[in-house]
Amino acid sequence: MSGELHLSKSVFSDDEHCMRTVGNVIVTYTRAPPSPAYLDAWAEEAAKVVRECGDFVVYTVISSSAAAPSEEAKSEIRKVMTRYKERIRGVAYAVEGTGFAAAAMRSALALISLVARYPYPQKIFSTAGEASAWIAGLSPLRGSKAVAVAGSQLDTAVEAMRAELERRCAKAG
Repeated sequence: MSGELHLSKSVFSDDEHCMRTVGNVIVTYTRAPPSPAYLDAWAEEAAKVVRECGDFVVYTVISSSAAAPSEEAKSEIRKVMTRYKERIRGVAYAVEGTGFAAAAMRSALALISLVARYPYPQKIFSTAGEASAWIAGLSPLRGSKAVAVAGSQLDTAVEAMRAELERRCAKAG
C-alpha cells in the first residue's frame, strides 16, 4: 500500500456501526455496543490490513447515544485486541458528547485500558478531531508498508460514516 492514499468505502455497515479503512487505520463509527457481526467483520478487516500493511491503528468513534458493551462483547474485543497486540500501532477512542453519560463512558474506557495493559499507546478523546490529530502523529513502524495518514483524511472518513448511519436511521424512521 504505497503512493497516494484513497478514502475507502465502507467495509462494514449496519444500522448501528460503520467501518472503513484509511491507509492502515481501521476507523469505526458506532452508535451501539459491538454486535457479533461487527466484531467478525472487524477481525477480518484487521487480518487484511496486517497482510497488506504489516501494522495498523484502531480508531473508534462512539456516539453519545451508545450504551456500554456487554461482558460477552468486552471479552470478544479483548480476544481480538490480544490476537493483534504485536501489530497494533495505537488505539484511539473518541466518545462524542458532553454531560455525565459521555464522561462516564470515557472514564470506563480509560479504566479498561489501564487494567488491560496492552503494549501499544491508547488514548481516549472527547472529539473525533482530537483523536484524528493524535493518530496522524503516529508514524508507521519501520518496515511497514503503510503510508502516513492525515488527520483531515480521518475526519472525512468519520463524517462520511456518521452521514451514512444518519441516512439509514432516517430511512428506518
